[in-house]
Amino acid sequence: MVQPQPALSRSTLLTTLALLAGLVLLVCLRLHTADEPLERDITIHAAIGNELLHGRNLYSDLWNHKPPASFFVHAAFIKVFGFGPQYVLAMNLVFNALGLLLVFGLGLSFTRDRLVAVSVALLWALLSFDLNLQANQPNSESLVNPLIVAGILIWYAVSERRLAIGWSLAAGALFFVVTYFKQQYVLVPMAIALALLMHAALFARADIGHQFRATGLVALVGCVGWLLAFAVFWMQGSLQAFVEAAFLYNEGYGGDWLLNLKRSYWMGIFPAYFTSSLYPYIATAVLGLVGALLTRSWKLLLLMLAWSCATWMSVALPGRFFGHYYQLWIPPLLMGTALCLHYLLRLPRVPAVAATVVVLGGLLGYTGMRTASDLSLPAHEWAVRKYPEDQFAEARAVGEALARVLPAQEKIFYFGRDPGVLLYGGLRPVNGKVYVRWYTDNQYSPPLLAHTEAQFAAGGFDVAVVHRSPASFGATGIASGLQRDFVLVPDCFPHNEVWVRRGSPYLEGLQSSLVPASRELLPRYGEVPAGCEMTDSTLLSAEGRAL
Repeated sequence: MVQPQPALSRSTLLTTLALLAGLVLLVCLRLHTADEPLERDITIHAAIGNELLHGRNLYSDLWNHKPPASFFVHAAFIKVFGFGPQYVLAMNLVFNALGLLLVFGLGLSFTRDRLVAVSVALLWALLSFDLNLQANQPNSESLVNPLIVAGILIWYAVSERRLAIGWSLAAGALFFVVTYFKQQYVLVPMAIALALLMHAALFARADIGHQFRATGLVALVGCVGWLLAFAVFWMQGSLQAFVEAAFLYNEGYGGDWLLNLKRSYWMGIFPAYFTSSLYPYIATAVLGLVGALLTRSWKLLLLMLAWSCATWMSVALPGRFFGHYYQLWIPPLLMGTALCLHYLLRLPRVPAVAATVVVLGGLLGYTGMRTASDLSLPAHEWAVRKYPEDQFAEARAVGEALARVLPAQEKIFYFGRDPGVLLYGGLRPVNGKVYVRWYTDNQYSPPLLAHTEAQFAAGGFDVAVVHRSPASFGATGIASGLQRDFVLVPDCFPHNEVWVRRGSPYLEGLQSSLVPASRELLPRYGEVPAGCEMTDSTLLSAEGRAL
């Protein structure tokens, strides 16, 4: 006879419903801003990820100064959802939903309290969307955070012997992938290993062998992963290009690491213009550490201190401080908050309830009001708030105008600052370097420019989009080639020029598509470009001809 399955307990049912509510909230928030023009890092990764699916090689052709993980993730989602903004939204939803569930799991592992774990999961749904942190779009940090949380969750469970030591291989694989996004993230597993080994050496001598084995397996997987990565690039003939791009180039890009750490301290580890949304969580996390100290929860105290130090260094080492870097603070601050709530609930009943209501209600209220204020902005204003310019909206408008004329997956030459033109146009670059800043940063820049000039000279395209004059970067061959063989299509975009090869069948269509596409953007500029004044029925080109 089949035994009846036991009904779900009330606490399990309430937990499940709360997590579902958090997921619904997370999805609704991101759907609300799905129309925001995508940021530069995302569109660069999109362009490269799409080209990987067409068989092109990283670094020797497709160039970026980051390790490959971001491009592979983008390529995977493009393969499933197609090349366009829809795949970015899908990636955003998947990784942040995964982050919510993993934050719940780690909070539960640290505190053994479902109420606390659910609370920090709901706070994740709000905080992982914060505008100042540029968190509503899937920058690398929003992809990395769930992986870091998952790695720590497994490693901590192994250290508590709730999982067999073989799970250390899984933690090692997760942390290898984390470092495959950005190399400085290796500081996180190093710090976690140090914290767990220190705890074993100081407070649990019987566990020290177990901790050494777990740490060794995590490190082994990471080392093997990187050796295999080097081997793959060597077999492709791209090893030198990989080392130059992902390691040597960054020495010039980031500068002196020690100086960057000092600069981070001088400017404030939590600069207000990025991280004001985190301030209440800093306070609760500090209280959580104090609670761990008072209750002699040494393992949690050491782990949280190590994770926090590694996070600070990971943010500071690149030497360039962008809002999305500070998303790395969200998981450790939420875990510190989980400890704070956990220790408050261990107070006598009345003070525990009162303190928990005040702290949790204050956090939800503060973050909720900030989120409501952010949601009152139109989508394009989000991009302007994050960066003091409208370039992302312009890139989208140009790309959509091109998409109305050019076939999908048409190859164009792109020389600019925001490859959103390619993503929104559904287009492919003939050149593998799609961001002009790479041509000016350090001694590796001249070869990149020479390679781009060679790709321009090889042809195979009818349309070129130029954001800044190639001659200003020393690309005289590109500048002269555009003047000789191409026609500049009149448009009213202040940053992007569209050039069409003489005799191209696309010329007439682009002439009628580009200028109207700029109509919506023109009122946003303080001064309308000369010759682009709006009339009742038409826009005028620079030559004064009605288009």
